[in-house]
Amino acid sequence: MEVKSHTVTYEWTNEPEDNNTPHPSKTTVINGRSHKVDTTTYSAVNVYDGIGSANGGKGNLTAIWTFSGWDKKDTITDIPGNITIKGT
Repeated sequence: MEVKSHTVTYEWTNEPEDNNTPHPSKTTVINGRSHKVDTTTYSAVNVYDGIGSANGGKGNLTAIWTFSGWDKKDTITDIPGNITIKGT
């Protein structure tokens, strides 16, 4: 008997190019099972313009990107197919 499984993927939108923060791993979930959404708190990331030698050659600080959370919370139950959890 074949057991169907689905992929849960995490994707960040509007994240800075130089963000080195590790993303949550892709997870495989058996059809109809649940998935607990990642609850890691992520630090703010400084965004630099790359112009000049300030800040160790990164340039001038232009913004601070702050992770505000995932579009799904807690536990997702009865997953019927592949799902992408988006963060901003």
